[in-house]
Amino acid sequence: MNRTAACLALLVIGSLAGCSTTSTGLAQSTLDGIRGGDPTAPGLILDWNDAFQPVTGKRTFDIVAGTNAKQQVQITTTAGKKSNWTVEIKDRETFAWSMTDEGIVSGSTMDDPSGTTSVFTPRLPVIPRSLEPGKALKSNGAIKVVKTKDPSHEVASGTWAISITHDADVTLKVGDEELHCVRLHTVYTADLGLARVSRDTYDYYAPKHGLVATVYNQEIIKVIIPEKTSGTWVAK
Repeated sequence: MNRTAACLALLVIGSLAGCSTTSTGLAQSTLDGIRGGDPTAPGLILDWNDAFQPVTGKRTFDIVAGTNAKQQVQITTTAGKKSNWTVEIKDRETFAWSMTDEGIVSGSTMDDPSGTTSVFTPRLPVIPRSLEPGKALKSNGAIKVVKTKDPSHEVASGTWAISITHDADVTLKVGDEELHCVRLHTVYTADLGLARVSRDTYDYYAPKHGLVATVYNQEIIKVIIPEKTSGTWVAK
């Protein structure tokens, strides 16, 4: 079974990036060491492209709290043709992103450890263009999990639902820079029959820098057994 069933978080990063359960919530206080003041009410995003345009190249994030704390994770974003990107979290997942009139969307996610790919119909929203301060944008659709090397081999199928909100603006000190960030709160769920996935993610985006931090909680229930993970990742 796809380990994250194609949750975005963004990460991935992203978010990086994105699903969770609040019952095992990783507190926003895990960013206290780099946060300048309290989060403020979300303001209007005056230049969407400036705020969210994917930044290509290889980046390293410190895992400062949660699962695999004190380790690092490497994320590489590569631009393709016609406003397409691949976002690879090394040894974990690779996301296929596209820029559309609606914003950044993802058509599929490849899970490296399991050798499976999750395909979304319609494509999964990552960062919508029509974000309004404090207003959740919701979408849902179908998900199909196939073998990456043999897409005709279906492993599982089901449904997904997502909610994305520009819920706050936050100042973070990343390295030597003080960055004024837009915070997006993404709640993603997927029901694959014998497995259910939920992920709750706060992603922090800074103009010209892309994703600079993420705080997430995730729960995967296979049959009746829950597996919970969490993390706070900060760009170096």
